[in-house]
Amino acid sequence: MPPNPALSTTTENLDYQQKLPDINTPLAQHSLIRGIIKSQHQVVLSSQIGGQIMQLPLSIGKTFQQGDLLMTLDCRHYQAEYQAAKAKYRAKLKHYQNSQSLLKHNAIGQLEVALAQAEVDIANTNITKANISVQGCAIKAPFSGKVARLLAQPYQSIKAGDAIIEVIDHQHLSVELIIPDSFYFQVKPSTLLIFQIDDSHQQILISITQISPTIDPVSQTYRAFAQIRKYNNKQLVVGMSGTALIK
Repeated sequence: MPPNPALSTTTENLDYQQKLPDINTPLAQHSLIRGIIKSQHQVVLSSQIGGQIMQLPLSIGKTFQQGDLLMTLDCRHYQAEYQAAKAKYRAKLKHYQNSQSLLKHNAIGQLEVALAQAEVDIANTNITKANISVQGCAIKAPFSGKVARLLAQPYQSIKAGDAIIEVIDHQHLSVELIIPDSFYFQVKPSTLLIFQIDDSHQQILISITQISPTIDPVSQTYRAFAQIRKYNNKQLVVGMSGTALIK
C-alpha cells in the first residue's frame, strides 16, 4: 500500500500544503474523519449574586483581555451590608476586649469571655461573606478572547446563577474529531493528520492529543481531540468544520 498522504506518525515535517485525496471516491467515503474547530476555552459566565445589571460594556464579537470588566451590577445594597458587617465586628471586638478586662477583676467567668470571642469570630466571618457579595457585583474576563453571546441586557434584574455572557478564546483553538471505530488502534496520541476546511482549500496540520476511551455503539465512532500545529495565513474561526482522510 502506498504511503498515506493524510496520516503520519513518524514525520514532523509533513507537507500540510498538499492536497487531500478525492473524498468522492468509494474508498475515501468509508475513511472520512469529520471534525470541527473549537476553542480551548469557551464558557458561559453566570452571576454569583442577584441584582440589576448596570453595565454590559462589550457587544458580540468584541475582543477583551484577561481581567477586563464584562458586567457590573448595582452594588449599593451589598456595599451597605459590607459596611454594616464591619461595624458589627467592631462592636463585638469591643465587647470581647471589655470581657477580658472584667475577667482580670474576676467580675465574669471564662465562659463569658469565650462566648464573646466566638461572637467576634462570627462577625469576622460575616465580613468575609459580605465582601464576597461585593466582589460578585462585577464579572471580569477569566482569559483573553471575544464575546460570543449576550444572555442578558443592561438594567435587567437577575438572580444568582443566571447566565450573563458567553466568551471564547479565539486564539487557542483545537479540532474535535469523530473517527470511525475501525481506526481506533491506528490513530494514536501524536498522530499527525491533514485537516481540510469545508468549502475551501485551506489545510491545517493537526496532532492528536486526546482519544476517548469509549466507542459509541450506535454510530460506531469515537471522539478525539487534536492540537493545531501548522496552518496558512487564512483565519480560522470557531465552528468551522472539515475533513481528514485515512486510507
